[in-house]
Amino acid sequence: APIPGVKEDVTQLILNLKELGVRVESYQGFDEAILKIDVKGPGRVTGADIQCPEGVSIVNPEVYIATISDAKATLSMELYINAGTGYVLPTYHERYRGIIGLLTMGTQFTPVRKVNYTVESTRVGTRTDYERLVLDIWTNGSIRPNDALSQSAHILDKYFRMFFELGAAGFEPDIEANEVDTDELLRNVPDLKIEEMSFSQRTFNCLRRAGILNLRALALSSEGDLSAIRGFGKKSLLEVRDKLREHDLELKPSKGGAAFVDFDDDETED
Repeated sequence: APIPGVKEDVTQLILNLKELGVRVESYQGFDEAILKIDVKGPGRVTGADIQCPEGVSIVNPEVYIATISDAKATLSMELYINAGTGYVLPTYHERYRGIIGLLTMGTQFTPVRKVNYTVESTRVGTRTDYERLVLDIWTNGSIRPNDALSQSAHILDKYFRMFFELGAAGFEPDIEANEVDTDELLRNVPDLKIEEMSFSQRTFNCLRRAGILNLRALALSSEGDLSAIRGFGKKSLLEVRDKLREHDLELKPSKGGAAFVDFDDDETED
């Protein structure tokens, strides 16, 4: 259907709006946001003309939306945005069904544009039979590449957990409830590298050799994980615990709930 004073019809307008990328600063407690367009002609309407609430922004403001051809015409719209995954058909937007004057759009929740991976041989200590995975991730700007990778890993982990101890006595299908709590706990962990945490040279070398390069990776480690690092002793363990406490964090429980205490006490620096 045509829109008075606007070059594009409704179908073309919807197709143009689908090109917009929207970034939400924090999804914690996020349910819905309303964006507004209120432009008087004549002239072009782009993503830069969209009025966003606090915490919401357009990542590609240059996107073309419409052209107002009549000097007396005004293009006024309200855009409702939600968070989601995958593709959602227009008919699946249940909350908006039956609202007069509102058009639902098929929504593509796919911020990742391209992924490239490389597997390289690498050395860990004296071992030379390890491999390193290098990922190159491009997104549309609505999500950071490292956040996209983290969310993807969590989704994959939840799928794999359906097969853990399948058929074994005592299997609890709702095990992911605890994982959600862990995810929420680590969601706001600062992006702090171990170089910025003032570790002793010995502890720093051990963590770097094990590929534990930031605060989040450290908080996802257990005592058992750290004890497997060559040269990691009790003093290093206490140092790591102290650094985590500074950020109200602690190590994950060791497998089976038992703390691993047989650490290497050799004090030789690497």
